[in-house]
Amino acid sequence: MEFEKLLGKENPMLKSIRDRGFKVPSEIQKKSIPAILEGKDVVAGASTGSGKTLGFAAGLIKNTEKDGGIQGLILTPTRELAEQVADELRDFARYVADIHPAVPPPIITILLIFSCVLSITLFL
Repeated sequence: MEFEKLLGKENPMLKSIRDRGFKVPSEIQKKSIPAILEGKDVVAGASTGSGKTLGFAAGLIKNTEKDGGIQGLILTPTRELAEQVADELRDFARYVADIHPAVPPPIITILLIFSCVLSITLFL
């Protein structure tokens, strides 16, 4: 499986990826995941449904540390998209302990990722 090469054979996200039936990483995933996992800043654009969420989720989920508080911030233009991204992150992280994506009240249209890194990572 090509995802094993990108994420590493012991990555708990692989089970969630298999459960969803993903077999081959998309172009954006192939290009972004290695850099994100190395901690590099990545600015990328791709069409809807291309796999961007999995691309940044891989790094966010891998780099969280238990009891580290808020460790990621994902800005979205609408609350609906924030809910969609949170659902995707919950699904990708379901076999990873102590990661809890959450969407704040409607007045704030950002997605806060709760769980655990020494610094806050900003993804646009």
